[in-house]
Amino acid sequence: MESEEKFSKIKMLQKDFEQLGKQVEVLSFLPKGATNYEFLFNIFTLQDISFTGKFRNEDVNKFAATRFDYLLVFDSSLSPIMRNIVARSNAHCRMGCYFEDSEKLFEFMISQNEQRNSLHLINEITKYLKGLNKESAYV
Repeated sequence: MESEEKFSKIKMLQKDFEQLGKQVEVLSFLPKGATNYEFLFNIFTLQDISFTGKFRNEDVNKFAATRFDYLLVFDSSLSPIMRNIVARSNAHCRMGCYFEDSEKLFEFMISQNEQRNSLHLINEITKYLKGLNKESAYV
């Protein structure tokens, strides 16, 4: 929930995928003082994480356990909290931004170079996903 622009872009992407008959679940970290725009996505906060780093939020635990076809991570920097969720994910293919120390976390990474921002990353991942969708019978 870093900006209303990113929220709107993800909301639009969710709607596009659902119109294609895809099931979509969105999980978002809500930092202290940030706005939860429209309360549409499952969210978690720092209060949902124990001192030992375990999640007390059932939405997070369920999300990590779900066998998604794709896990799309639209963060241009990967916090320890998001690393934990990505590492625990049971998704078949985890897609996100390239991070030098995160090669084992993702099956598909986008190099951002000078345009390292979330909106550019959303556009790039969407472009690749649409290409993959054309090549296979299902996603």
